[in-house]
Amino acid sequence: MHLTSARRDTNPDRPPTSTGVHEQFNPTLGGAVIWAWWEMLRSPETLIGSMVVSRGDQVTVQVAKASGTTWGISVRDNTTGQSFGTQQTYTG
Repeated sequence: MHLTSARRDTNPDRPPTSTGVHEQFNPTLGGAVIWAWWEMLRSPETLIGSMVVSRGDQVTVQVAKASGTTWGISVRDNTTGQSFGTQQTYTG
């Protein structure tokens, strides 16, 4: 399970960010680890530690230009009602 909501390019009309949910097998734990994340172009992925996402959850992600160089990022777990939001500045 891995979904992203935006392309990664420098076109000013396209979001310079990605967000989603990632699942990876962890042999130490003997199972999958699932986490929500977001990132801005040219920066590392940021874990959304305030959200606990489980296999089978329905998750909605949204990226929208708030104004000028500010972008809004939101992630909502529709199954549990948890949500996360942030606004980030990107100047290229």
